[in-house]
Amino acid sequence: MAKSNAPLNIKQLTNKARKDSLTLSKKMRKENLRIYVKSSDSLAKEIRKLKTKAAGTDKYALTIASKEKLRKDIQAQSKILRKEIDDLAKKGTTQSVALNAGKYTKYTGAFLKTTDAFDPKILKETLAKINNDLVQIQLLKTYGDNLKYSTRIWQSSKLFERNIRDVVAEGIARNRDMTTIAKDLETYVRTDRRTLAKRFANINQSPRLPGESLEDWKARVTTFKSRIPMNVEYNSLRIVRSQIQGAIQDSNIACQSYTPSVQSFDWTLSPAHKVYSICEDIEAANPWTYETFDFPTPPHPNCLSYVVFKEKPRKEFVSDLKRWTENPAASGVGYLNDWKANYYDPISQGAGINFFSRILGRSNRKDLPSTLEKGKVVLGETEKSIRGLAKERSVIFNNKGQILFEKEGTSNKIRFTRTELKKLPGSILTHNHPGTDSGFSKADGRFAVANNLREIRAVNSHSNYSLSPKKRWPSLATFDATIDDVSSQVSSLIDSTITSGEATQVFWDNNMNDIIYEHLSKKLGLNYKRSKVSG
Repeated sequence: MAKSNAPLNIKQLTNKARKDSLTLSKKMRKENLRIYVKSSDSLAKEIRKLKTKAAGTDKYALTIASKEKLRKDIQAQSKILRKEIDDLAKKGTTQSVALNAGKYTKYTGAFLKTTDAFDPKILKETLAKINNDLVQIQLLKTYGDNLKYSTRIWQSSKLFERNIRDVVAEGIARNRDMTTIAKDLETYVRTDRRTLAKRFANINQSPRLPGESLEDWKARVTTFKSRIPMNVEYNSLRIVRSQIQGAIQDSNIACQSYTPSVQSFDWTLSPAHKVYSICEDIEAANPWTYETFDFPTPPHPNCLSYVVFKEKPRKEFVSDLKRWTENPAASGVGYLNDWKANYYDPISQGAGINFFSRILGRSNRKDLPSTLEKGKVVLGETEKSIRGLAKERSVIFNNKGQILFEKEGTSNKIRFTRTELKKLPGSILTHNHPGTDSGFSKADGRFAVANNLREIRAVNSHSNYSLSPKKRWPSLATFDATIDDVSSQVSSLIDSTITSGEATQVFWDNNMNDIIYEHLSKKLGLNYKRSKVSG
């Protein structure tokens, strides 16, 4: 057996790959902005040449011919931008795979070349095929929004077209000349919407267009922020970043399969992780293998989670490799036979195999496996135990379904210390409502919003209640204004239904809060559920 030139351990390799990948992401961000600046500058140059109508109240309104020219110019630049962003994303994906899978395949090869059991040429082809498959998979994925990479690129270019038209339209509405509008565009793309708003002085002073109704004018100025994004290039940057991160994660996950010395891996949250995401559930179920990991990659937008490998000690693996070379039937070396059968043999036999078809299947999943089933059982048992208590009790669970702490209060109130409040963000809080059959109060909802709970739950004698954000909680001010508005509408309904005999006071005592939260959740994009307790 020849002397091994493999690195000391895969941890060093992983740290180097992560550092290089972060550098790559920063480089891609600069390149992404450069593409947008180039496209917007080309458009600004053409905008300065556009002809406007004769002097008047709308003296800078475009002529019909100019409008048509602007439309064609925007479409042409959008097409150029789409191709350049596509090229950039593919470039980032290829480089990301090279930085990650490229290192791991070399690492694997360095070990396996120490035995005469493998033809060096076939081994090189095998590892090259692995890298190539990983690159291709990134371009075929279906993301969480059910869109493929190619569709997302196309949508990004169309969004660019709309943003440019909106900036030009706003400038014309403000009676700005074409040179000024061109500068508006250049400034916006290089900075952000806030700088553009400053150039417009006061967005609410935008004049009404000829024939524009008061209602339409109000809608136009109040939707300035929704029409014009903070950063024009953000949408495509997100695509490029997702491609790079997906390639990193897939390279790492697949490494556990094609590197025989790696037995499993831990999914690890990034230091930047602050708000709950599915990654917390994945981490709670560590360790994983390539075969058991069944989540899309990346699991959510802007994901920076990474893999930490659990590898056989170097001496132990080299010993296994030596024993396997001498006797493939030796005990404890079956995993090397599996590697040879799954990776080396198909290439040596000329099979056109896609090593990582499961990665593509995993990225196309619509349902995510839950890793909190055990926690749900504990949660259910806890709620059963506190349902009939005379005093209010809160029980707080972490993302692994484990109890963090409990707190008892009076018959209708619980006070938390500052130390306890710091533990609440991202947690699940359940509590009982002694002596009442009502659901969530306004105070319950405010508490969930203020402390950024993952979910708040409540139980009474006959029902369980659950409230959580679909994406994120609204601001406290928005929550207060909305629940007050909904409560006012429900109060009017109570009076009219009791007067008409359609409902009784007892019905409303038991169901008022439930109806309020049903309407509130629809308005604010929250998940609300009430379930009756059997028996």
